[in-house]
Amino acid sequence: MLTRPNDDYDAEVYKRMRLPEDIGPSAMFLALQTPETLTGQLINAPDFDREQGIERPSAFIRLSM
Repeated sequence: MLTRPNDDYDAEVYKRMRLPEDIGPSAMFLALQTPETLTGQLINAPDFDREQGIERPSAFIRLSM
């Protein structure tokens, strides 16, 4: 139980709980992502495929081949 400020304790907590120095770029990347990206919905994005001219066979077509 701490009854008075303890510089050693504060320094130890800071050493153990601080974030890595390179967390900034990762945090910004995650903050700028859309919910679809974070949930993996962009894996199957027919609108993106059409815009990019990508033709992927549907699951039904792949099964019937």
